[in-house]
Amino acid sequence: MQEMYIDKLIDRYGLNDSKVVSSPSDSYVTLMKNDGISNVCDKSLYQSLVGSLLYAALATRPDIQFAVSTIAKYCSEPDHSHLTAVE
Repeated sequence: MQEMYIDKLIDRYGLNDSKVVSSPSDSYVTLMKNDGISNVCDKSLYQSLVGSLLYAALATRPDIQFAVSTIAKYCSEPDHSHLTAVE
C-alpha cells in the first residue's frame, strides 16, 4: 500500500528521472535559511512535497523522518537548494 503511495507521489510531482539513493539525506549538504539573494522556488509546490513526505514518514517510513523534518524547517521561504534536497 505505501509503495503505491510513493509511486503516485513520484508520478504527481514528475520525479520519474530522480536517482535512487541509499540514504534519505546527504551528510555533506548543509541547508541554510534563504538569504534573500537565492532564487526562491514555488512555495506551494515545496510545501505540498514536504507534506506528502511527512505523511509517508509518519505512516510507514520512520527511516526518512529526520531528513523530512530537516527540510520541513524551510517551508516558509524555500529556495531551489531546498527543493533539490526534497527531490
